[in-house]
Amino acid sequence: MTMGNIIARCRKDRKLTQEALAQMLEVSNQAVSKWESDQCCPDIQLLPRLADLFEISLDELFGREPHKKPQMEPAGNLPWADDSILRAVLFQGHKVVENCERAREIVFTYEGPALDIQSAFSVHCQAVEGDVTAGGSVSCESVDGNVQAGGNVSCCDVDGDVTAGGTVNCACVSGDVHSGGNTNCAGVEGDVDAGGNVQCGDVSGCVDAGACVTCGDVEGDVEAGRDVHCRNVSGDIDAGNNVECGPVEGDINADGIVTIRK
Repeated sequence: MTMGNIIARCRKDRKLTQEALAQMLEVSNQAVSKWESDQCCPDIQLLPRLADLFEISLDELFGREPHKKPQMEPAGNLPWADDSILRAVLFQGHKVVENCERAREIVFTYEGPALDIQSAFSVHCQAVEGDVTAGGSVSCESVDGNVQAGGNVSCCDVDGDVTAGGTVNCACVSGDVHSGGNTNCAGVEGDVDAGGNVQCGDVSGCVDAGACVTCGDVEGDVEAGRDVHCRNVSGDIDAGNNVECGPVEGDINADGIVTIRK
């Protein structure tokens, strides 16, 4: 159909006369008549007004098929419920790819609060009201639940546990911390288990580190592969090297020099 045919059809569908349409567009009756007979086309500035008036797109006004965004077909047999959790996954065909090392190179970035996030990739986000599970690293503001990451974890406050394959850098953690690398936190209300160094403020539980431990007050036992430097320890200390602490309420077993500050 020509533009003139389309204008005439849309005008008649809305039960408008040529005179009524001309008044609405502030043009002459003769102009509308010439458009509909294809003697001329509307001024380019009138085209958006015509499209809005007829509630059609500019493509349709020019006789083209309206542009449609491609619709993603839902994949069948997904291994989760139709819930409110944000999930970032990798598909091969219609199948979800799990435990893919290449997926850690992809970053899922989300702006806005989220209840729960489950991602095969690294996650960068703001506040999370639930849990975060990621195949790669996790970098968030505050997390009200638990954090589990295949890589590093860097967050402000975490109200649950933190489990990371790499390092953990957080402000305060209300639960336990398990890391494959170093752990640096302002305070931990649970236990700390790290494959590398542990450098924290106060720890309400026990500390187990593959390397050195530097903490404030520790209310449980301290076990370190190397040196231990703490303010106070309420439990036992087992160190692979030197120990330098304030009061220790339990036993001390060290392969190096033991210094107890008063």
